[in-house]
Amino acid sequence: MNIEINGKGYELNFGMKFIKEMDKRHFIENNGVRFGNGINMLVVKLDQQDPLIIQDIVEAGLHQVKKDKPSTDDIEQAIEDMAEEKGLNEMTNDFLNELKKKRLLADKIKNTEENIEKEKKKRNQSA
Repeated sequence: MNIEINGKGYELNFGMKFIKEMDKRHFIENNGVRFGNGINMLVVKLDQQDPLIIQDIVEAGLHQVKKDKPSTDDIEQAIEDMAEEKGLNEMTNDFLNELKKKRLLADKIKNTEENIEKEKKKRNQSA
């Protein structure tokens, strides 16, 4: 996935290092042991249209950039610009659809989406 930040194009890499970085940022701790939960969390937060998860995705996806890495402020501004241009719904859907194209992530995303739908149905039946 390509993204423009501060007038410069960047390729986001959604490989193993991306998963590791997302797991560092989003985890569950149980009895002092941390369990990475990055991919599950990004699916949930994209479903909720949380723009903060976009920043995590972009920063984790830029792990390979060593020279001219964009600042946090530049990344935030790029996200705000995308949201203004496309709207939050389209922007979060674009990111989710790009992530689904990666075989390394596709099955995990599909399973998480199915679990989200099951939980939504349970809540609707209880209401």
